[in-house]
Amino acid sequence: MIPSPQGAGFTALPRNRTNVHHVVAAIVVFTMTVSALVWLTRPMGNSRNGELIPGDGVLSSHMDGHTWVTREHAISSLAQVVSSGPEHIALAMRSENIGDAERTWWRELTTRTSVSGVERQLTLRRLQAGNVEQTLVIGPGTELRVFKPGLPELPASTRPGSAWKAEGRVQVSHDLQTMTETGWRYQARASTPEDPGQAAPGCLRITSELEIDGRIENTDRTWCPGLGPVPSASQQPVTVPPLTLASDLDWRVEDWNPTSTSLSQREPVVWPVELPPVGNRDVMVVAHRTAGDLLFMGTNDKTFRAHPGGYVTSLTRQGDLILVTTTTPNATGYDLQGRPRWRTRLPDTVPFAPDWREGRVVMVDASGTVTALDGATGSILWQQELDAGPTAKAIWCGDHVVVPTSDGLTGINAQSGETAWSLDLQERPNSVACISGHVVAAANPRLVVASPDGNLLSAHTMAEDNLGELLNVDDTLVTLSRNSIRGFTLGGDELRATWRVGGRFHSMVTDGHVIAALSSDTLVALGSSGGQLGSWPMTAATPATNLSLGTLQQGVASLGMDGIVRKSS
Repeated sequence: MIPSPQGAGFTALPRNRTNVHHVVAAIVVFTMTVSALVWLTRPMGNSRNGELIPGDGVLSSHMDGHTWVTREHAISSLAQVVSSGPEHIALAMRSENIGDAERTWWRELTTRTSVSGVERQLTLRRLQAGNVEQTLVIGPGTELRVFKPGLPELPASTRPGSAWKAEGRVQVSHDLQTMTETGWRYQARASTPEDPGQAAPGCLRITSELEIDGRIENTDRTWCPGLGPVPSASQQPVTVPPLTLASDLDWRVEDWNPTSTSLSQREPVVWPVELPPVGNRDVMVVAHRTAGDLLFMGTNDKTFRAHPGGYVTSLTRQGDLILVTTTTPNATGYDLQGRPRWRTRLPDTVPFAPDWREGRVVMVDASGTVTALDGATGSILWQQELDAGPTAKAIWCGDHVVVPTSDGLTGINAQSGETAWSLDLQERPNSVACISGHVVAAANPRLVVASPDGNLLSAHTMAEDNLGELLNVDDTLVTLSRNSIRGFTLGGDELRATWRVGGRFHSMVTDGHVIAALSSDTLVALGSSGGQLGSWPMTAATPATNLSLGTLQQGVASLGMDGIVRKSS
């Protein structure tokens, strides 16, 4: 489970985005104001504040009474997130102080869950010359604060015994539409934490008092190296409701209605996306490559973020769980409310999509280590190192996990994680599927069939090369090539071609019974026998259009670099 002294969470987007964008557009101007900081007590010594700033993607989860609190930390420049859709930071680049967007910023994303509902908060801090300045808070409900100058939460050279105070102006909105301005006064003191476990690693206890318009807010937080603010030692471990990890795909093609929706309500944005969206009927999740964020888009205009750290390399959904692998390299499980449930460190980055079966998930990383996890807890069930580098995703097949490698195929016992067999192939396989308990691999230009115990049974030479991903659709092997989609059945040890649909399709996915395939201008639904179930025109393709389909609970979606979600469900 998630260790207590780390940070996680995010914030809900406001409903009236246009007005909030105008409000936050001034954020960079505000933070350039000269700070009114006055040191009351400032011991000599070198600054260690840089050590107290959390690492990118650090997260924590704890109970505060009956409230479940998660915090997540994102360290980046504003330039990295400015293009990523309808976010409250996005229009900061409108400021004349463009250089501020290249400075390092820290977003602390907090989610509080109780019986009364879910509250989200964003705290934005600027990191400059050893100073940590709080510049903006979008708090629970609809409150927004913009401090000018930035609130000096942790000035440079802060040590135990340091004390400081500052004052300035703050703009406040309670409805995210109208703003009022008033004064703020702030004073704080640093001390050594009373908990010996926190004092030893060089943590600092910061107690502070903030006065805004006559209202006093007291804060007592402990900051620790590499973690930032951490939960207090007295806070309880997390007890959370269980996750449902059963597949819930329910495609009803007759009800599909293609739509196109922009992620930005203002000017077009550029979405550097490589991974297709995932989601259920209530939430769709997309990954932004540059910002490293996950954007959870829900019903009723409820949109919020998560930040797993690094860059996202794979994104899948199984029941209530969103599974993300990143370059950190970690695997992180989120629930559909965007709250981190667990995080597991992996030996290396995972370049291929994971594969699920009965609550377990298997993945292979760039180092050639195959890892099986418990999807509910993130616990490692087993790990196995390959003798050759992986060339495609690992899959469950009967009693084995099968991994395509540069030498051929490797079968691993699904229960013990021990290598069970290996099969050398002349060609390097780039995809694999499990059909009737047999292994079928695309090793261009051949389709290779192997028995459950790894014996080569047959090979089928394809007239069309460049075979893409293989799918199992009602125990029919479906292949995607440059000019067609084809179906094969397995009779004995041999594959038999049963149908072909011509066309230049770029992507195909399945719910296990229906095939959805996307060309430049058309979405087609096919049955397992190749019959067309439906066809819909799609938005005209442009160089900015991503033609990779993502699987939703009731349909499919694709997200283009133009920030347009093309969805059928």
